[in-house]
Amino acid sequence: MKRFWDKVCIKGEKECWLWLASKHRKTSYGQFSFEGKTQYAHRFAWALTNGPIPEGKTVLHSCDNTACVNPAHLNLGTQLENIEDMNKKGRHVAAVHTEAFKMKQAATRTSNTSPMSILKQLYSVADAAYTLPELLQHCNCKKKYLTNTLTELKNPKYAGKAGVFILTRTDDGYYRKEKP
Repeated sequence: MKRFWDKVCIKGEKECWLWLASKHRKTSYGQFSFEGKTQYAHRFAWALTNGPIPEGKTVLHSCDNTACVNPAHLNLGTQLENIEDMNKKGRHVAAVHTEAFKMKQAATRTSNTSPMSILKQLYSVADAAYTLPELLQHCNCKKKYLTNTLTELKNPKYAGKAGVFILTRTDDGYYRKEKP
């Protein structure tokens, strides 16, 4: 298909062959219109070279360059394999977050992880004060769960119980332990 390959900067066999025509505005994958249907250029290149793409398969880039249409850089795989590869290589912002989240989860699982026990540790230091975002980061739990715990700690009926204290949210947005 001369019309397709005319839109490609073909270089050496091992180099990326860059798509020079239209690209998807969000993903930056090349786009090519054929028989009235717009499709991704890398998928079209793979199909031109290797035949139809089997159902349930996607065309993956070994070079991680969305503009590349070099058939030597393209291979078949599943969407799950593509996502795993993307996360492993850190190509997605969420991958970094996911890895950091997993590490944080693993670290907190080894200790007593209830928000109440973490709050007790945090407020064992005299004059400790934390904002809600800081407490959420320390407790590693959902906001609703933490605010329920904070509400419990604001209730004077818990003040007499061993190890329980009352927290007050001050005007500056910090949660401070009330002085006994």
